[in-house]
This record gives sequence, C-alpha cells and structure tokens, in this order.
Amino acid sequence: MAFLLLFAEALNVPFIPPVIINSFSYATVLFLIAIRLRRFAYFLLKDISFVSLIILAVLSVYWSINPSETLQEVRALVRSMFFSIYLALQYNPTEQIKLLSWVTGLAILLSFIVCLLFPSYGIASDPDNYSAWTGIFTHKQIFGRFLSFSASIFLVRAAYQRNQHWLNFVLLSLILILTVFSQSKTSLMGFFILVMFLPFYRIARQKGTRFLLMLITLLIAICLAIILTLNLQTIVVDMLGKNLEFNGRTPIWTMIIEKGLRERPLLGYGYNAFWTSDVSTPILMNSWARGQENFVSGEDIFHAHNGFIDLFIQLGIVGVVIFIVNFLETIRKTVYLLFATRRVEYFWMLEFLLIYLIFNFIEGQTLLSTNNILWLSYGYVSVSSSVHYGHLKNLFNHGKNREHSRYLVTNE
Repeated sequence: MAFLLLFAEALNVPFIPPVIINSFSYATVLFLIAIRLRRFAYFLLKDISFVSLIILAVLSVYWSINPSETLQEVRALVRSMFFSIYLALQYNPTEQIKLLSWVTGLAILLSFIVCLLFPSYGIASDPDNYSAWTGIFTHKQIFGRFLSFSASIFLVRAAYQRNQHWLNFVLLSLILILTVFSQSKTSLMGFFILVMFLPFYRIARQKGTRFLLMLITLLIAICLAIILTLNLQTIVVDMLGKNLEFNGRTPIWTMIIEKGLRERPLLGYGYNAFWTSDVSTPILMNSWARGQENFVSGEDIFHAHNGFIDLFIQLGIVGVVIFIVNFLETIRKTVYLLFATRRVEYFWMLEFLLIYLIFNFIEGQTLLSTNNILWLSYGYVSVSSSVHYGHLKNLFNHGKNREHSRYLVTNE
C-alpha cells in the first residue's frame, strides 16, 4: 500500500531521496513481473492499443529531438505500464477498489493532520499558491487531482456500498474540506460532476425501463451542455475565477498546435522531448511562462496544461489517435461490463474515466505519465476491462448464464 502511494504521486518526503524510491520501485516491479511472467504476457496481449501507445513512446527515441531525455523517461514509462498490468493481473476490480480506498484514505488522513499540525509543511507559502493546502504532496494541483481521484472512490462506496458506511462519509467530508482549502477549482468542479453522475448507476441496474431512462438522462445531459455553453463566460470568469483564455492557456495551446502541425505533425518531437529542448523556447518566451525563471532556465519542466496537446507534441497525430481509440474502447468495454454484471466496481471505472477526461482537458500531465496515480489507474482500468470483457464474451458465447458471468468477472 505504501509502495503504491510512493510510486504513484510526487510526495513531499524530503527524508527519502528520490533515487532510493526509484531504485526500489524498478527492482520491485521487475520482481513482481518475473514471478508471474506467463500471466503477465497474457494480460499484455489483451490490450493491444494501450501497449501500442507505450511502444510508440519507446520507439520515439529514434526521432526524438532530445534522445537522451526520451531514453531516460521511457524506462520509467515502461515501469509504470508493467506496474499497471501487475495490478490488473493481481487484483480484480473489487479488490482494487479496496486497495485504492486504503491508499487514498491514508493519504487523506495524513494530509489533513499535516495541514493542521504542521502548516509550514502542508500549506504552501510561495506567492503563486499562498495559503493553498498541499497536504503530503508537492503542489496544490497534484493534491487536487489526487483528491478528485479519491472522491471518485468514496462517493461510490458511500452511495452504494454498505460496509464501513460511516467511515466512507467521514473520508468524503474530509475530501471536500481539503478540496476547498487546496484552492484547486478544477478539483472542486470535478467533485460536483462526480456527484451528478452518481444516479447513472441506478439507471444501469434497471431492466425493463433502462433504455427509456437512459434516453431521458441523455436528453438532460444535452440540455445541461447547452446551458453550460451559453453561460460559459459566467461560469469560467465569475465562478471559477479564470478568464476565457483559461489563465493564458489557450494562446499556448494555439502556438503548440500550429508549431506541431507545421513541423512534426505525424510523430511529434519524441516522448518528453519538446519541453526539455530549445525548440520550446519561442513558446515559453511568448507566453505567461516567460516570467517564470524556473521554466525558462530549465529547472522545472513546463507542460501545456492539456494532456491531449502534450501527447500531440510528443507523439504526434499517430499517438493521439492511438490513445483516443484505446480510451473509446475502454469506455465501450466498461459500459458493457456494467450492464452485463450491474456491479458497482465497473461504475467506479466509468466515474474514474470521467474525472480522467476532465483533468486531461484542463490540467494535463496525466497522459503517459511516469509518476501519476491517474495514469497508473488508467492503465489498470484499460487492461482490466479488456481481460474481463474477453472472459465475459467467452462465457456468453459458450452459453453460460449471467450469474456465472458475474461471479467470474468479480472473483477471479
């Protein structure tokens, strides 16, 4: 559990050097895979599009404008893929939610305690994020996305699981409090979107009237989308405190897309190569990043604050298409599993995919990430849904009944 937390996110633990964590994680992941090599190979081949995306990133060493940086980072990316697949072969969805609830619950409690008892450690004091709670994490945005991820778990557990009911509500309340004090408006928006999505599970459990209810839900969602579009300026400027350029992000997005389409549209600049090379300097110098000395000097790595645009600039149109295919396939398989088994675990997967999509549009650093619980969990959901979907299809093809299917999918 502690290993998953250390491996998945950037924690503020100065007493443990990063080199120790990295060395330990590489050795541990290789050992876990080696002792389950046959099953690992089986799971690996069950999700071709996900694995193809990683292979494309590895091959980008050959056309990268910064091959040394790409080579260093793809090793960590492959490690993340291996760990995701290990989680899929080791834990079924029910067990995975239990594991994640322990990991996130522990991090939430520690963050709350740290912010109250050790504010100099858990509350930011830099001018850009002054008084924002960061908990045991290094930045408020990292803390915010972790809180949103945690909310997707405990909302489902509090609403639809009876065991430890009071504890789920306590942790959910702490998540909401910490989200407010983290000052991450994206995370707060994500929290309420997840709440609005909760009734979908009851629709999925219906039988005779399922289609009608889903149609009504779809119409309501379309109406809400129209309302949100017509009131975009009020929502973005007044409620979220941002301008219509999302704090200067859309000009950067435009410059990146234009540059990528003009110079390297198909395969991009190589994994993790664009922002670590001089080719990004014109964009940095002509945007709000110009005033950030750490970005211009190369002390920190800038990113586009949009996962799809960062993926495009790294692996081009080919990489974006492969990911979109994998994402849509994962949604299709998860929806099939949800309606075939009506298990809440698959509903959580859909909630997770929703929050994952939101953060990729607004925050970034969640696609092909080497140190991110959202990417790690996405790998698990993608591979796990592919394996369980294949098992369920085989059972139906051989005439097994639905109850047998539900048992197999959740109790491997």
